[in-house]
Amino acid sequence: MGAFSAWRPRTINVGGHLVGVFDIVPDNPVSPIPVVICPGWVEVPASWTWHAERLAERGRRVIAYDAPHGLAIPMEVGVPRTHHIELQKMQTCVAVMRTLGIDRADLVGRSEGAIWALLTAVYYPQMIHNIVLQNPAGLIGRDWFLPFLIRWLRDMKQTIRNETGDPKPFAPVPAPSVMARDWQKTVQEIWAIMHCDLRQALQEVHSIGIKIAVVTTDHDRLFPVELIRKHSGDWIDVLRTLNGGHTSFFCRPEEFSDAIAKVLDEFDRLD
Repeated sequence: MGAFSAWRPRTINVGGHLVGVFDIVPDNPVSPIPVVICPGWVEVPASWTWHAERLAERGRRVIAYDAPHGLAIPMEVGVPRTHHIELQKMQTCVAVMRTLGIDRADLVGRSEGAIWALLTAVYYPQMIHNIVLQNPAGLIGRDWFLPFLIRWLRDMKQTIRNETGDPKPFAPVPAPSVMARDWQKTVQEIWAIMHCDLRQALQEVHSIGIKIAVVTTDHDRLFPVELIRKHSGDWIDVLRTLNGGHTSFFCRPEEFSDAIAKVLDEFDRLD
């Protein structure tokens, strides 16, 4: 398979917005159901370069699209149960799937992306097969800015100190340029990440039979696995813990991708 960075996205019209989409089709698919990436804060398809290619090598069709702040698409939901910016991202995900003719997908939601992955399953359960949440936000209860900022800085320091053997770290994460696209939404997203509490949504999704896995790390300072297990463990079907912090994913993408692929394979065998 060729290098993901050398591939070119195709441009599709989503609700009047032109969006670059990577649609990576494997040579030997293991499932007819595609994987749609719900990226974390200020992440774009380039942030998932090695991850997407690895999933495709494992036989998964992978959809990644370039709309890190969501699109201004009319909302279809009635009474919103969380911050508008996350609902907008949920609506964008649904619109992209519809434009591509995807009736049902597995969602992989990382960090902030776990929030709107779960919201998609709440509001559009017929479109979701299974969900894998990687180092997820939204499952430890309400947070506060200063403690959150301190934990984020400590996690970054921890990752830089411990993940020194590979030149990949942080290179594919063009955070400043993504923030500059819309500073107001960037701030709104931080606020939503801190204050979204989706434990009820997790329970609802679990109750309707959508299988949920969490793949996280043992030293994630932003969303500690101990708190995820304490506050949300009853509604998670599979919880896998790898070594590392919140951003170790960018340093060892193959390890995380393999863990996610294994969970999807396990879920498929239960169908």
